[in-house]
Amino acid sequence: MKEFISIITGLIGLATAWVAYQATVKRSITNAEQRARVLAINDPTVGIDYWKPTRVLWVQGVIGFIYVLVLLFWLGDDPVIPISAAAGVGIGMSIFLFVRKKPPSRVMRSTSIVIAEEQSEAVKRCLEALQKIGARIARLDQESGLIQARVPLSFWSYGNIVNVSVVSDRSNRSEIHVSSDSILPSVVFDFGYNARILRRITSQLLGP
Repeated sequence: MKEFISIITGLIGLATAWVAYQATVKRSITNAEQRARVLAINDPTVGIDYWKPTRVLWVQGVIGFIYVLVLLFWLGDDPVIPISAAAGVGIGMSIFLFVRKKPPSRVMRSTSIVIAEEQSEAVKRCLEALQKIGARIARLDQESGLIQARVPLSFWSYGNIVNVSVVSDRSNRSEIHVSSDSILPSVVFDFGYNARILRRITSQLLGP
C-alpha cells in the first residue's frame, strides 16, 4: 500500500512540474508576440508533428499492463475482473492496427473567413484569437501570413494542430484559412472538438 501511494505521489509531482513548465513557456511566447517588432517566431518546444500511432500503441500497452497489475494487487485471488480488463485493453490496442496512420485524421475540420483588414492586422487578430483559446504558437511568419499553433492536451483531445493562412488581396481585405486537426492521425471520433476550436477562433475574428 505504501509503495502504491509513493508511486501516485511521484506521478502527481511530475504532472505539477510539467504544468508549471508549460505555463512558463506559454507566458514567454505570449510576451514576445505582443511586441510589435516580432515578425517571425520558430519555437521548437511546441510540438506540431503528428504522433505515430505505433508509439501511442506502446504507451497504451504499458498503461494497460500497469492497470491490470493494480487490479490483481487489489483483488488478490479473484482474477475475473483483471482478465476482463486485460481483454478490453487488448481489443482497444488492436483497433490501432486498422485505423489511419497518416495525417490528416478523419476529424480534421477547416473554415475560411474574409475580413476588411490588411494582412498585418489580420495576422495580429489571428494571434490574439489563438491566445484566447489557449493555443501555443509554434511558427509565425508575419510576411507570408502563416501561423502554426498547438492546442494542448485536454479531457476531450490528445492535442490539436491549428494552421492559419492569411492571404491579402488588392482591396485591403484578408482571406483567412483555418484548419484544426488532432495530433493523433488515427483518431476516429473527437466529439466535435475540432469544430469547437474553429468556432471559437471565428467568433474572436468576428468580434469587435
